[in-house]
Amino acid sequence: MAGFSHQRENQNIFYIGRVFRESTKGSVARKEILQIGAESIGVSGKENTFKILEELDEIISLLPLENKLTLVLGNVNLFQSIVQEFELKQNEIEILSKLLYQKT
Repeated sequence: MAGFSHQRENQNIFYIGRVFRESTKGSVARKEILQIGAESIGVSGKENTFKILEELDEIISLLPLENKLTLVLGNVNLFQSIVQEFELKQNEIEILSKLLYQKT
């Protein structure tokens, strides 16, 4: 399922679908997961990202989740804002970057 809304030249796009992932790196075994995504095109800034995260939090609170949930943020500006807000040191930035890359 996919959809979008159009407001004053800005587009909010979402998708929901099942995808296959490797169980472990290098493994031939695969598992099927439900993937949900959202993007906002034509709007920049952390305020918009936080708005999407607030909406996501509201949706998640309504769901009876039984499995682990993984949240992947693909916004470089948000990462930089976190680094600045918490005044992270270089080694902390490297650790955070590694964790985000591994999605753990």
